[in-house]
Amino acid sequence: MAKVATTGLTISGVPYGEDVKAGDLVGWSLGKLMLACGAAVNPIPAVGVAAAAYRSGEVGAVHLGGEVSGFTNLGVGDSQYLSLTSPGTIQATPPSGSGNVMQVVGYGVSLTRLAVVIRDWGSYL
Repeated sequence: MAKVATTGLTISGVPYGEDVKAGDLVGWSLGKLMLACGAAVNPIPAVGVAAAAYRSGEVGAVHLGGEVSGFTNLGVGDSQYLSLTSPGTIQATPPSGSGNVMQVVGYGVSLTRLAVVIRDWGSYL
């Protein structure tokens, strides 16, 4: 799946509260554990990208910026948003619907590569 290349700040010693894949967008839960995030009702806004695959209970790292490859059909220069349907992933269109969060998490730099540029926590719809 996604391959993470570090070009930005990385924080380590981060506790994960669920299984995540390398390259998943992750954010802090209320329990202070890192989880895959999404834009759906009761969303968890993104703070970065999982540096590797981690299992629940493991301590790992989060990239606060960088580049992720392994995508298909990204629009060069197009904003990418938290996914409404699949936590940890992106979608090309802004989410809609009450209770969801709209957060830009990066931009396509090629058809297969995403420049991770996490914007503020977004706005709730």
